[in-house]
Amino acid sequence: METTKPVVIIAEAGLNHNGSLEKAIEMIKKRVGNGPAYLTFDIDFIDPAFAPGTGTPEAGGFTGYDGIEIVRGLTDINFVGYDMVEVMPQYDPADITSLLAANIMYEFISLIAIKFHLLNWYSGWSSSLINLSLTFQLAHVIEQADMPIPKNINAM
Repeated sequence: METTKPVVIIAEAGLNHNGSLEKAIEMIKKRVGNGPAYLTFDIDFIDPAFAPGTGTPEAGGFTGYDGIEIVRGLTDINFVGYDMVEVMPQYDPADITSLLAANIMYEFISLIAIKFHLLNWYSGWSSSLINLSLTFQLAHVIEQADMPIPKNINAM
């Protein structure tokens, strides 16, 4: 017997610009619950002043900082995957949308690292294996964002 999980969509309209980011994060955590979750981050959640390179700009959105802080606050959610959508670099000659998208993807990888570190802390895995894995994943994200790979990436 196959069971399906409901899809939870948390739209910008459901978050309160006048409230704190902490309240928004708590609302997301409460709505998602403890089950496995997949996060699709639509860049048009961010106001076009901070991310103009999207096909459907939404005036009145959150700032880039708000988007990053919301993702950083989701450490207790059991994410099984992430993606970033609606980034259209051809609509953004300054590339600030791509830079923000790459930073948010870095935050996704950080959530994976936190989860991986906590899971392996108790089983005695080597932290060098974790660092190697994260360095490789970060290099892949930077490459996909068509950004130069920093010379000191191994120091991350």
